[in-house]
Amino acid sequence: GNFKAGNKQGTIMKKLCHAEEVAFEEIQKDFLRPFVPEYLGIVDGSDGEKYLQLQDLLSDFSTACVMDIKMGVRTYLEEELAKARHKPKLRKDMYDKMIQIDATAPSEAENRAKAVTKPRYMVWRETISSTATLGFRIEGIRRGDGTSSKDFKTTRTRDQVMTAIAGFVEGYPNAVINYINRLKEIRATLEKSKFFRSHELIGSSLLFVHNEEKSGIWLIDFAKTVPLPDSVNITHREPWVEGTHEDGYLIGLDNLINLLENLHMKSPVVKPNDSEICNPQVQESIPDQIETSTPGNTEGHHQQVLPDITEEKRVSEPELILSNNIKEKGTNEEDGKTSAVANDLHIPVKRTSKNVTNVIERKVLDETRN
Repeated sequence: GNFKAGNKQGTIMKKLCHAEEVAFEEIQKDFLRPFVPEYLGIVDGSDGEKYLQLQDLLSDFSTACVMDIKMGVRTYLEEELAKARHKPKLRKDMYDKMIQIDATAPSEAENRAKAVTKPRYMVWRETISSTATLGFRIEGIRRGDGTSSKDFKTTRTRDQVMTAIAGFVEGYPNAVINYINRLKEIRATLEKSKFFRSHELIGSSLLFVHNEEKSGIWLIDFAKTVPLPDSVNITHREPWVEGTHEDGYLIGLDNLINLLENLHMKSPVVKPNDSEICNPQVQESIPDQIETSTPGNTEGHHQQVLPDITEEKRVSEPELILSNNIKEKGTNEEDGKTSAVANDLHIPVKRTSKNVTNVIERKVLDETRN
């Protein structure tokens, strides 16, 4: 796989990709640094391969619920599409993938050939999910009970996406408002980030993690994050037309915040404490020239779609205690779930190594994205 347990406690190793290495190095000098996994350089793996050594974002969470959301209106680079169009070949494997999802998708000619070209498949694949409708799509979800889902390829409508996310946060009354605040902080930071302004982010994800105590969101996956061509400027909000390099990242982020605000309106929650919102890095680790952004700051030009109801909708203390104790998770139960997940992936479990358990969790999520 792409991930291995790190050499140090609280770290993980990801197979080296040069573009991702460059992205992490540039982000170290940018406002975005607190919103990505801590980057610890390049290390050699026991298999002779080189790896990026990164902060293990799951190391501080027990029984973590994890969701991977791929951002933007497309998941392929314009160069990939152009290359695929040069001497296009008919691909039976892509035809088979297409008909498994939608038997009516191929044209008559494609059905006769029982094959499609890669450009055709790449463009079609984006149209069947919420990538095309909302500017983001759910790649995978791992719940606190150890179950995982990857059946989101055709999750396309707003209602379908909201149902999936509602299931992800069910039983965690503070998760939604914490996520909204974190996403608004990310948006405000992106809008003043030099790195974000000068790059197109393709195939990059937001990783959502929560348990009963805390939650966090981080930007991950920069293998297709590349500098914009000279003289090309993008807004990250304009619809993509080939040649513009627009990625639609902020289209997806705006829609995601709006969707969560609507979900928040439907569920009574309590106002989160600052300690419940997970900060990946302490203030001292940020270079002096980098300013930290204020949670919820939207730089003054984002109209809030829904009113802030944090103060209006509070649950009473007895109700909160009841909701927090609906499900009590015992140690033996948790170990059993981890073992079951490990058995499914044929991964040996070392309960004395927290890193290995988190690699299992990351691999479960990785499985949902392939």
